[in-house]
Amino acid sequence: MNKRKSFSINKNLTAGLTQTVASVKAHAFELRYEVIPISQIELDPENPREISLSFCDFPQGPSKDDPLYAKKILEIDSLESLKNSIQKEGVLNAVIVYKHQDKYRLVAGERRCLASLLSDKKDIYARILDKKPEQLRKGFLQWIENSERTDLSLWERIRNIRKIIDGYLSEVNEKAKVNGAFLSDLLGCSSQTASNYFAVLNAADPIKKAIQDGKVNNLDKAALVAKIPSENIQDKALIACVNGEPIKGLKALVASLEKQKETLSREKQNPSKSGVGRKASRVSLGYTNKPIVVKTIVNVFTQHKKYEHFKDHFGKYDMTDYSGASKAFGLLVELLESE
Repeated sequence: MNKRKSFSINKNLTAGLTQTVASVKAHAFELRYEVIPISQIELDPENPREISLSFCDFPQGPSKDDPLYAKKILEIDSLESLKNSIQKEGVLNAVIVYKHQDKYRLVAGERRCLASLLSDKKDIYARILDKKPEQLRKGFLQWIENSERTDLSLWERIRNIRKIIDGYLSEVNEKAKVNGAFLSDLLGCSSQTASNYFAVLNAADPIKKAIQDGKVNNLDKAALVAKIPSENIQDKALIACVNGEPIKGLKALVASLEKQKETLSREKQNPSKSGVGRKASRVSLGYTNKPIVVKTIVNVFTQHKKYEHFKDHFGKYDMTDYSGASKAFGLLVELLESE
């Protein structure tokens, strides 16, 4: 089991930031705990939302005339596990709100509120701030709170980090240089994790879209793709990533594509060495980003009378993914060479 990283701030950060984080961690002077009616909670209009469901969709559920009906039904399904937990144990972690006129505005805990409504709960346990938190403080509150969640998506983490960065720049030091080292100090995480977050924060739009859509939810894989300098290779790696290629297979694919790119580049720069006047000594079999191509070639090969006795050799490979297809094709070449 991975050891949970504690929230910490590097001593080199400014005193103002250190005091801010210290008070957030201790919840000093500004937090009290109460059970409040969910009907008295409203969403903060300044906070962008990822969930389409709203409190008014309960208890009757979203209307079938709602243009977002299908999306809302999927979101209700995603809340099922949390709903069951709340029915058995109640809300284990209080939501965070602040007083706003005669209502409470939500800082963190939207899913818990929605799952409580789904469980027919009328009240919820809440930490109540005396006033609306500043952007940086709000970002840290949400970051600390979200560190307890196992279902937090990569997109939610990235949005949370962006809020913290923006809050720091606007409230502490607008000239701060944002890089991996800065994030490591700010978030109290390892330099490698911070470097990965930084790469994803600055990733190309297609990568961010895949993360936002939930097609990529692994930080290490997202960062690996984001750090690829070649747009063409990055596009191919992103397709593999979305298709579920494991990190090891992604690294192998990227290395292979980069090697091919280097070879082509050398041949263009030195045509005399690769073109007329030089006898070829090997054959390039190329590459494909569709494993089904390899499966088709292997099937045709093993259906031939001369090679049908090799069919059992390929049974152990899953030729629907990149890793299995690559190994199967390598075996095919090896068998043909041995013949």
